[in-house]
Amino acid sequence: QANAQMEIGTRIEYKITRGSWSTVEKGSGGSEIRNRTLIVTAPQTVEIQVANWAIPKPLPASTASGDLRWIDFDSQLLGSKRRITVWLPPQYRADLQSHFPAVYLLDGQNVFDNQRAAFGIEWRADETAKELAQRPDPKPLILVAIDNSKDRFDEYTPVADVISGNTVGGRADAYLEFVANELKPWVDKQYRTDRSPESTAIVGSSLGGLFVLNALHKR
Repeated sequence: QANAQMEIGTRIEYKITRGSWSTVEKGSGGSEIRNRTLIVTAPQTVEIQVANWAIPKPLPASTASGDLRWIDFDSQLLGSKRRITVWLPPQYRADLQSHFPAVYLLDGQNVFDNQRAAFGIEWRADETAKELAQRPDPKPLILVAIDNSKDRFDEYTPVADVISGNTVGGRADAYLEFVANELKPWVDKQYRTDRSPESTAIVGSSLGGLFVLNALHKR
């Protein structure tokens, strides 16, 4: 039983869950159902019968590998925290004098682990970097994965547009300032990176790829 107060004339759409969308109500055969609708006309009681529930899928096994470190980085420029995951090559502990190229990867949830990836399939950046580090002509890299946020669309796109009366996009330059002038200096201080532009890269896909092209153009 739940109580709610809404103004007369309010129209809402809703579904019932058992705590999250992974346990949302379903049709009698387990099929998707349309949103329930309600227009508030007066104080009223609504009785609901749920035919079936979604069964949450178990999380896939973690596929992250190697020497991983992470932190909730508090960005003053963005006004929020972002999870940063750093992967260190096998040579990092063995060779304490060397400095290594750094690769920054957007949509960091997708980079190392099926358990965190948006579609359950990671980029395998850790496995690929390990292979590069173990070649006869080794190319050890430091990987820096930056989680996206609810503002992903705004932060990865360089041009603002008006959609359904709302201004969206156009914060890519500000996000680039975060990466170049806030996050990179911190990473360079914490880890033995080769700080030169020639040894620093940014990788992204989809809107992340658009951000990378903008970064290349601006810097």
